[in-house]
Amino acid sequence: MPHNHQPNRTTPTKNPDHPSDLSGVRPEDCEYLVDRLCEWLNNELSQLGDDPALRMPMASILATLAHLHLTWIRPFGDGNGRMSRLLEFELLTRAGVPVPVAHLLSDHYNKTRDMYYSILEQTSVRPGYPAEDFVHYTAQGLVDGLREQIAQVQEMQLSIMWQSYVHKRFHGQHIQARTRMRDLVLALPADHWTPIDDVTILNRGLAEAYRSKTSKTVTRDINGLVKMGLVEKQRGRCVRPRVEVMSAFLPPRRDPSAGQ
Repeated sequence: MPHNHQPNRTTPTKNPDHPSDLSGVRPEDCEYLVDRLCEWLNNELSQLGDDPALRMPMASILATLAHLHLTWIRPFGDGNGRMSRLLEFELLTRAGVPVPVAHLLSDHYNKTRDMYYSILEQTSVRPGYPAEDFVHYTAQGLVDGLREQIAQVQEMQLSIMWQSYVHKRFHGQHIQARTRMRDLVLALPADHWTPIDDVTILNRGLAEAYRSKTSKTVTRDINGLVKMGLVEKQRGRCVRPRVEVMSAFLPPRRDPSAGQ
């Protein structure tokens, strides 16, 4: 669709199921505008190029504008929002954006539903129908989603590396006490301190391993893990695994605020 073309607007109508519900263009204009939209999209897709440094950002902007224009036209009796998001997803994947990334925008719209409808309404009623706010809103959602995905992936990598590291530290040590210590450190949650009185009930295996043991055995095992550098003890009452030692093996992450 040419950038200088704007469909005829009608006054938005309210729907109790949504914060705003645009009524779309006149029915007799739908076919023409959808054809122009498809023509414009096909032309832009053919010019994306092969450089991934440019192709991905340009595809994201194109998909966002396609979403916005189809929402403005509203050619269907129902499901226009779903079709707009589906078109956006199709354009992203066609341009080579990985599927997990292409799903991020729909997730963003669901999480910020009120803002989504508010910005759509603003773009449809303001003079010139400016798309910049919607493009910025979707771009921010995509960036936030990518950062969250990267954090989740690195958290999984950290967990796998930690388990492998602990197993290597106990490799070849098959006596009961060492197996018990290994299982204890692997069971400790990485995101908070665990009271020492609770470590023996973290799972069924530990409960069974310590069932006939005294508190002295628990203390001895924990002190042994502290000496190995696998566990940190806080004031003698709580413990946590030193998973952060694995961070040295992860690729460095750029501070998002560094460029601001």
